[in-house]
Amino acid sequence: MNQHYKKACLLAEQGRYSLAEKEALAALAEEPNSDRAYNILSHCQANQQRHDEAITLAHKAIALAPDDPFHYYRLACVYKGAGQYKPAQKAIATSLQLDPNRAETYGIAASIYQKQGQPNQMLAFADKGLALDPEHQTCWNMRVLALLIAERMQDAETEVVRLLQLYPNQAFSHSARGWVAIYRGKIAHSLEAFKAALQIDPNSGWARSGMMEALKSQNRLYRGMLRYNLWQSRFRQSKPGVFWALWLMLPPVRSLYILMIFFFWVLSYLCDVALRFHPYGSLLFTAREKAWNSGVALMLGGLLLAGLGLAIASQ
Repeated sequence: MNQHYKKACLLAEQGRYSLAEKEALAALAEEPNSDRAYNILSHCQANQQRHDEAITLAHKAIALAPDDPFHYYRLACVYKGAGQYKPAQKAIATSLQLDPNRAETYGIAASIYQKQGQPNQMLAFADKGLALDPEHQTCWNMRVLALLIAERMQDAETEVVRLLQLYPNQAFSHSARGWVAIYRGKIAHSLEAFKAALQIDPNSGWARSGMMEALKSQNRLYRGMLRYNLWQSRFRQSKPGVFWALWLMLPPVRSLYILMIFFFWVLSYLCDVALRFHPYGSLLFTAREKAWNSGVALMLGGLLLAGLGLAIASQ
């Protein structure tokens, strides 16, 4: 393989995708039928949010070397990045058929099902990957995340301890500990965990949203509403037949459910607005989120003033 391809791979590993793209194009100029160059070029395009081009390039790599499992792996990754999960599943299944002995492929398969909220599939693929490599980081992350999604808190708590032993310097490990603590109602422990995660990776969205949830949960009313929300979510997932029967047959239950969801939404945004004045506020919200929260606060304020005006006028 020529030097341009090697440079492209190195630059892509460093996250310098625009430079890696140039090297991959140079590699293709020297070797127009290089399936590997198409593969790395697809990776670069996907990471620059040019998903359609990335998918086309991944298919070109497959056309040149249809028996290479790595090309189907790449295709699955770019489909996943584009939010096209069904073709991503098909591509990763083909990759595993061609090479069933690569732990990373099972990790990506689990992450595809994670995007669809299917914890059982996540666990199945993560466990197969861990059978090949007991310390594989992606598979461990997916296993813990699957247990959290399935709300198997006891199992998740046990696995998080093992994850922290394996990867103590990974933001994901501490974030997972924080989310388990939130579900357990241990708010002080969750704040400590999310703080550790953000110190490792200040850009971790999962840790940032977890810290926001933990801070809002310091409010007793919000904490009560959160517990209710988690309970009804578990009830809906564990007994969907009963839930929909109540929804269809008892209008008061339906009205109460909608009212509680609306109230929780309003309370959540009011807490978001309050958090803007918290010492962590400047770190927890993006500029877009701050603008959105301000807009919601103005809308709610306007509704309250309008309601107050109507009440005064009616007297």
